[in-house]
Amino acid sequence: MAIALSLEHIDFILECDRELQPEEQTVFKLAPLTSKQVLNLRDKIKFKGTEVVNQGTVVYLYATLGLVGWSNFKNSAGDDVPFGKNMDDNLKLVPLLYLMEMFTELDKLSNITDADSKN
Repeated sequence: MAIALSLEHIDFILECDRELQPEEQTVFKLAPLTSKQVLNLRDKIKFKGTEVVNQGTVVYLYATLGLVGWSNFKNSAGDDVPFGKNMDDNLKLVPLLYLMEMFTELDKLSNITDADSKN
């Protein structure tokens, strides 16, 4: 049986926060990408042989489409960082390691797996 992708937003907790109490965790709001968005992004992937040469661009583009908010994200002074309307301004505050982890989750959310298709 075919299964539709869920486009529901999810609350994503980074691996480094998962051992913290819930009130101490940063929650990133992620929205799965549509098939059209994923296909458009895959068209932008550049290869040298079998190696992706613009992985950073792909991760950044996934984040611009899939990161839709956050809560309890603090700056070095401990103040809440608001999620603004300008995605470039938002993303410049997110460390690369966190973006990579979100990319992995967004990629999973945006693609149906063989196991999903058998359920």
